[in-house]
Amino acid sequence: MSESTDDSVCEAFQLHPRRKVCKECKHPRDRHPLREEDIRQIQNILTSLAKDCGAEDLKSNSVYAWIPPRCPEERLEDYFNCFLDSEVPKHSSEGLQWHLKTLMKQIPETDISASACRFIDPENLPNFEEFVEDIRKEKIHFGYVKPRTEEMPFQCPTCLILLEVNELVVVPAKKSSLAYHPACFICSICKEHLVDLVNCFEVDGKIYCVRHYSETLFKRCSACDELIFAGRYTQTGEAFYHIDHLRCFQCDDRLDSKKVYDQDGELYCLACYEEMFGDDCQKCGQRISLDSRHLTYQGKFWHYNCFTCDKCGEIITEFEDVDGKFYCMRCFTDHIAPRCVKCKQIIDTAKEYATYEGKDFHINCFKCDDCGKNIGATTFLTHGGLAYCKECHVRNFAVRCFKCRYPITDEEGVMYNKQPYHDKCFTCHRCQTRLAGQKFKNVDDDIYCVHCYGETFCRKCHSCGQPILIGDNDVLYSYGDFKWHSDCFICRVCNRSLADTPFTIQENTLICKGCASQEDTFSAASTSRGLEHRRPTERISRSSRDKVPARKSSSNNRKKQSEKSEENQRKKS
Repeated sequence: MSESTDDSVCEAFQLHPRRKVCKECKHPRDRHPLREEDIRQIQNILTSLAKDCGAEDLKSNSVYAWIPPRCPEERLEDYFNCFLDSEVPKHSSEGLQWHLKTLMKQIPETDISASACRFIDPENLPNFEEFVEDIRKEKIHFGYVKPRTEEMPFQCPTCLILLEVNELVVVPAKKSSLAYHPACFICSICKEHLVDLVNCFEVDGKIYCVRHYSETLFKRCSACDELIFAGRYTQTGEAFYHIDHLRCFQCDDRLDSKKVYDQDGELYCLACYEEMFGDDCQKCGQRISLDSRHLTYQGKFWHYNCFTCDKCGEIITEFEDVDGKFYCMRCFTDHIAPRCVKCKQIIDTAKEYATYEGKDFHINCFKCDDCGKNIGATTFLTHGGLAYCKECHVRNFAVRCFKCRYPITDEEGVMYNKQPYHDKCFTCHRCQTRLAGQKFKNVDDDIYCVHCYGETFCRKCHSCGQPILIGDNDVLYSYGDFKWHSDCFICRVCNRSLADTPFTIQENTLICKGCASQEDTFSAASTSRGLEHRRPTERISRSSRDKVPARKSSSNNRKKQSEKSEENQRKKS
């Protein structure tokens, strides 16, 4: 078994004479490590209850210290998957500790056995024994688990979701027609899983652990944890006590039900409560009596006579807090209160005022250093240690557009060539299209969109008629006054590129030598690629690095080619 990690809990639980806690450390039983005798006692209680109500014997296997009755072996894992790992009773596990301690809490031995009770008076014993016999034989049941076989729709009484065929369900008792999801089989009051499926159920579908079923019939003493069968008992708040059990949790002296002090569910007399939970005066350091006059501020406490002005020493009720020091209103006004830098008058800190660079101003005195307009509590901007209203700051210091010369304020701006522009001013020189985020060309400090740049400065392709924009991977092909895109400089018959290939122009159409021979074409020329007629704009734009091959033809080459073409014509004739 695992040991307790709480240093304040003793090793062995020793029951207090009048309480449910340990008499040595005053912690409840479930805070202590379980001993072997505790485990045997729990097992004996369960065996005895199962025998009285005719339930099946408790079972376990090599993995689990407890397995639900009637659950098929192959579906045990499905059942335990409905719970947290810390609640699954595997051997020598944290889940087994939780399982056993929860059983002790849900099935108080004093509710089911007269011999376990210490505070049943002889005159009340017959009534208690009658209750014990009834609860053991009629009210307590052991549920079981089975796959649901009924096809008729049926809702889980807890979550009201329909149960499915072949789904594992918990039946609360042998003769019950109710069925629950495993995770929904919980006590109607404490909402905890009913460990070992031990329950007390009603015909309306409500199910209880043994503890809370008993409490629907009788009061339970908050001190000793036994049911109260005596006719006289006492109550404080929502807690009930045997007459002799209303005692201080610390000194064990009897208490007056009207003069008790509660801390974490336990009751204390005045002296013990002050000693254990009272507050010390922030000034004198002495403990403050609960029935004495005192003051509280920001979670701290003072004797009434100790809460004094840090300037004059008089007792104060109305005060001002300045950096943790307290001043009466007179001393604060005369010596501490901030004064307006402009008018030199006292500033009422309870009202709105302005502070800038450690200087305080009345709202009406805080003005723009340029136009004198009252800034008050509105937005202002600073420059050179001076405060300006927004309009004056824009007029004097805002960045101005390179094109329109007006300030660039809240709208998005564009920066190009270290020159700022309004988004609406950064436009094409020709068509006025906005160019922010678009490709453009710069010619003599004028910017153009790609379309206008092509229409204005670029040559037209002889084939497609579109401007030739020379880019990083583009090639300009030229022959005489004709120009082509690299994609357009192809034979119209075979669609092959004419780069470095003899060709002829027939009816303004390019045809390679091979295709021209097949169509009885007699003239041919060679490719001419060159850098002539290169425009200044192409040198200015970085995106137009030309790769234009130089023109190779000459007058001698054209003469030889013409002679060779005539010779070919004669041979063909």
